[in-house]
Order: sequence, then structure tokens, then C-alpha cells
Amino acid sequence: MHEEYGDPLIAPDMNAAEICRELMALLRPMADIIEVPFVEQDGAVRQLLERTGAFQIPNPLDSYMIERRGVENLDDLLPSYSSKFRTNLKQGRKRLQKLGELRFELPEDYASSVETIDWVIEEKRRWLRRMDKSCPWLGKGEARAFFLAASMKRGELGRVGLFRLTLDGKPIAAFLTMIDRTRVELLTTSFDPDYSRYSPGMLIIEDTVRWCFEHGLDFDMRILRMDYKERWSNAWTTRIQYRVPLTLKGAAVLLPAYLVYSFYRTVHAISNAEQRAAIRRMMKWRPVLNGRNRPPTGQIEPNA
Repeated sequence: MHEEYGDPLIAPDMNAAEICRELMALLRPMADIIEVPFVEQDGAVRQLLERTGAFQIPNPLDSYMIERRGVENLDDLLPSYSSKFRTNLKQGRKRLQKLGELRFELPEDYASSVETIDWVIEEKRRWLRRMDKSCPWLGKGEARAFFLAASMKRGELGRVGLFRLTLDGKPIAAFLTMIDRTRVELLTTSFDPDYSRYSPGMLIIEDTVRWCFEHGLDFDMRILRMDYKERWSNAWTTRIQYRVPLTLKGAAVLLPAYLVYSFYRTVHAISNAEQRAAIRRMMKWRPVLNGRNRPPTGQIEPNA
């Protein structure tokens, strides 16, 4: 889907670098190009890809998280945000509570899961129409069936979580997430634009983060810079999408993209203040040749 993290899942007691080398040895004969989405900047896969192929085309993106970092609960974390941020959360919640019963839920039963999934799909369709966009799979029955089947599965390593915020039983915001043993990973978000003045999207984040703290989990808001992620995150990392040629044919296909990448990288380097200063120093530098530009011995320079 080009949205998954690309690092393989490796047990902590295993040699990650050696496993990645063996994995690359298996992949090399199978393809001309390898594309790995969103690997960790300091991970074993990234280090291996940097040494693979004639060239690499990296696309770095920031990934945002809310980490517990030894904090006991959300109430201990909230004072680290601005007073305006906290006030807006309280006011939005109070105003919504005046309209009816406001509840945060993680549905476990089939009927609630069906209701939530249908609501998310319909809100996404409404958003696409407002933005004059399209999504080829969203309207298909197979997509709905897949989400519903996934939401009802429970496994030792994780599950799908459908967090939702309801007003008098009606959803006004919802998250489709993955829940594993260390984190809640945000995948899809929806909220009712009719309630946008109350910021239901920010309120469901607050409730979800509180749930995460209660269950000893971090909240991973994933890649792409967005305003709400920057406001909430207390940690971020760089995830890099790589395209690497494995054969001459693959290099020929990726060469135009690599030239474009190299051009923009050069422009960015030149536009950097430190780089510009270094270039200016280099342009001003001139070699001093013996017998030139030197005052005769014993001659005193006139005062300015």
C-alpha cells in the first residue's frame, strides 16, 4: 500500500544486520528495482540500502508520536502543552457535553463495529466529494467486508482498534488503528464536519492517548506532517522511503528520477545559508604566488 513501515519485524535478541543482509541476498535475483517504504533512519535496513545499488533515491518524511517516556498518565503530560492548547480542549469538550451525552468507546461487539465502519466509509466519501477527489476502492463491498472481518479478529500480537467519539450515540469522530504490544498506530481518521467548531478530532486524540497511557502503550501518529500531529507529538523520527536499482535495467529506469533528485538536492544545498557562506569563501580565495602581491622587504605599508 506504500503506507506500511518497511522495516521487517525482528525479535530483539536476533542480529538485525545479518538478517537484513540475508533478506537482500534473497531479493536481489528477483527484481531490477527494490522500493522499501518508510524505514527507520537508524535501522539496519536503511544502513544496508545505503550500500546497495549504483545509487539510491531516498524520500525522507517525519513520523510523529506521543511517547510515555516514563510519564505515569496523560494528566502528567498535559502541563507540557501550552495553556491555550489545554484551554481549547476543555472548552470544546464542555460545549459538546452541553449538546448531549459525549462518550469515548472502543467497540468490541459486531453491531458497533459495523456501525463505526459504515460511518467512517460514508464520511470519507463525503470528504472526497467536498475535495473533488476520488478513491477507487473505497466504494467497493470488498473493502467494507475486509475492514469488518479485520475488526473482529483478535491475536496474540495485536488487533485492529476502532476508537470512536459519540454524541447521544451518534459517531462524530472515529479512528481506525492497529494495536500491538507496544503502541497504537493511527491508520485512518474521520470526523463529522458539522461539529468541526468543537474540534472532535482533537478530543478523540486526547481520549485515545489517555487510553494508551492506561494500557502502557505509545500513540504513533505515523508519517506526514500535519498540524494536529505537530501540536500533540512529544517525539518524532525520520522515516525514509528508498528506491534502489539492483540491475543495469533497473538503473536505466530510475536514472531520470535520480537526476531530478540530484538536481533538487543541489539546489537545496546552494540555498542553505551555511553552504552559501562556504561558496562565497571559496570564490574569494586566491592563491598567493611567490613574487606577487607582496610588498618589498623592509617597505612599510602606508596608513589607511
